[in-house]
Amino acid sequence: MINGTRKQYALCENKAAAQRMLAEIKAAQKARSKYGATSWVAFKERFNAWNTANTSPKTTYHDSHAIAYFERFKHPNDLSDITLSVLEDFQTWLKNTSTELSHTYKKQKGIKRPEGMMGNDAINRVVRSMKKIFRKAEEWELLPPQKWTRIKKFKTAKGRVAFFFAWGTAFISGCRNP
Repeated sequence: MINGTRKQYALCENKAAAQRMLAEIKAAQKARSKYGATSWVAFKERFNAWNTANTSPKTTYHDSHAIAYFERFKHPNDLSDITLSVLEDFQTWLKNTSTELSHTYKKQKGIKRPEGMMGNDAINRVVRSMKKIFRKAEEWELLPPQKWTRIKKFKTAKGRVAFFFAWGTAFISGCRNP
């Protein structure tokens, strides 16, 4: 303030650079949580403590494996590094690595399936766990709200296809004489 009047000064002389710098400052302020910047390690420890206390052991097991896969894909330093596009890229990465492993793996007796080779159901389970983890971060106000529902599941078979003989279909449809 100069003589009681408020003066606004540019960040630099170049207008485009100043706008870029201002956008970076606003993005950093928006990404910061109410509690300051939260490291990934601190959040992971807090979530694991909450998860073991409030969920079943199998859910804890699936969530810890989902975190391990996510850290294999990308090890974020801060929670502000996590966005919707990162989770979409993670889902694509899981599908691609699983497909690559399935091409090299030949099912043989006595040979274990390589780690990381998953079907669509397992990939959906991992992504669902990560969505739950990030929603918990939103609930704790460590992440800005995002629409995690935009990430769609991979299509999977709903059940088995049953083939019947002619007499079986007639029996099922209500005919008493096969």
